[in-house]
Amino acid sequence: MPQGWLVCPVIGTGVPDEDPYRAEVTDREEQDDDRLDIIMGEGGECLVAYDVADPSTFQDFKDASSISKEEAEAIGVELNPDFDIKAHLGKEDAPPSGSFVSDTFTDGDGTSLEAHVGEQGATWKISAAMTLEGNRVRGGATTYRYALASGVPPSPDYSVEAGLFCASIVGGSRRSGPIARQDPNIAVDTSYGFGWETNTGLTLRKRIASVETILGTWAHVGEVGENGIAVLSVVGTAIKGFFGGVERTASTDAGLVAAGRAGLRCQAGAGTSALVDYIIATDLATGGLGEGRGITSLSSGRIGRGLIRV
Repeated sequence: MPQGWLVCPVIGTGVPDEDPYRAEVTDREEQDDDRLDIIMGEGGECLVAYDVADPSTFQDFKDASSISKEEAEAIGVELNPDFDIKAHLGKEDAPPSGSFVSDTFTDGDGTSLEAHVGEQGATWKISAAMTLEGNRVRGGATTYRYALASGVPPSPDYSVEAGLFCASIVGGSRRSGPIARQDPNIAVDTSYGFGWETNTGLTLRKRIASVETILGTWAHVGEVGENGIAVLSVVGTAIKGFFGGVERTASTDAGLVAAGRAGLRCQAGAGTSALVDYIIATDLATGGLGEGRGITSLSSGRIGRGLIRV
């Protein structure tokens, strides 16, 4: 977890392997360029986050000055509206008002999701083996797998938001994403879902006792390394799927009316399909619109100010 932040100049012409953009230092070799995530603009400053208590360790950054977390956040947002505060500043947005499930899946690699406990209403039941890897949920390669969280929805009207990471481009109905109104009995495969199959797109669907009905689709082939936000909104009979903060598909369906539980589907085997990065479920009677927080990673390969994690 970062404990402090500096700003210092960026030097270089941006030519890979010859004169890359990098932090300027004084008494030792320059920082390796792969520790600098360039964002935008030519020249300027870079943001340095360090995870030790003594900032003097990094005083060999030329003309460096310490800044507060609030200043670091402001710089990051100024450089990129999609600045990932959690990843780079050790800070995460509070769950929306009215949330009853919140989990960033922070745990050791190989931990079973069933043995993991999240931040809020996130003790999990799983239909089949699901594990954590790099603080993301990984499911099975071929078997349909889903999980439900312990948080109880105050009403049947809520949204479930899931951060998704495209590990590879694959089909075979390997969809990952949020589910809602899942039967509280994990053995009963009944829910609404909005899942990403990375070689085709996202599917809004209903499952009743394992029988699936497609309610809508949106074509979106992923790119390896892409971060996306899928939101499933269930309000009365209005069932909607959002991706990237935009409504992509919707349906009117009265098949599932009980609140059930919020959860996720993750059908992603070794290095395949999409992994689940985080989940938040929000009661739409008291919370927000459930259209996504817009958390994405910094864009790399641009020039100017950037961020170094040390």
